[in-house]
Amino acid sequence: MPQLNPGPWLMTFLMAWFTFMAIFLAKAQSTPFQNLPTPPIQTKQETHEWTWPWP
Repeated sequence: MPQLNPGPWLMTFLMAWFTFMAIFLAKAQSTPFQNLPTPPIQTKQETHEWTWPWP
């Protein structure tokens, strides 16, 4: 098996990773995960038991 030069493969992987992260962060900042359910915000007056907002 021939010896592979890890230079081009590493640079390709890094460029693809940074491109993916840039697009992902741009999408996350533009739409801050509106489809995810938000857990209820607990205050000190409420109970300390954390419950899901759905049954």
